Amino acid sequence: MKSLNFTQLNLMVSRFLHRFHVILFVVFVIGGLSLVTLFLSLAITKQDATTSSTVDHPFDSVTMSKIENLRTTSDQSNLSPPSGRTNPFK
Repeated sequence: MKSLNFTQLNLMVSRFLHRFHVILFVVFVIGGLSLVTLFLSLAITKQDATTSSTVDHPFDSVTMSKIENLRTTSDQSNLSPPSGRTNPFK
């Protein structure tokens, strides 16, 4: 078995990095951006889960009576525009 010393190991690493430096750079950049995107997504999801716990208040009786007193679109018999104006929908 051949023994490797420090200079041979250094030479091998140097050749490897010289040959694949662009590929390694792209892998590290894309991996880093993917991790940042994942962490931001998790932070946004966690924030939405904690802030969406609002309490739904039921309508009170005054609001319900106002809704019941609303006119429908077919009930426009008493609709009259202000003086000097015409209804553009007739």
